[in-house]
Amino acid sequence: PKIVVAYIKEDKVAPYLEALAAVGIPERNIYRATPRRTAAVDLQAVLSSADGLLLTGGADLQPCLYGEARLRAANLDKPVPDRDQLEWDLLVEAQRLRLPVFGICRGHQW
Repeated sequence: PKIVVAYIKEDKVAPYLEALAAVGIPERNIYRATPRRTAAVDLQAVLSSADGLLLTGGADLQPCLYGEARLRAANLDKPVPDRDQLEWDLLVEAQRLRLPVFGICRGHQW
């Protein structure tokens, strides 16, 4: 299988890659999607050749992306708008293509 893995920090992605390797997915079949790596890439083309999408854990997602206001009392970490937008775009396209998506919590284990 070919898997797209979305993340922001290189030093945090290793456990996800190790888990994929443990289930038999070689590094060459993993497309590593970060805002910098995908800036000039056609996400539709990337996902159309993939078998699934893995959204890794991290800081809270900006509430405006799902139609909510940011609450002061929520104590959100610093937003990462470029990551949020990349993952949102990947998710929308994956849904359109009916790809399996495995999303790991954003906000709990940053």
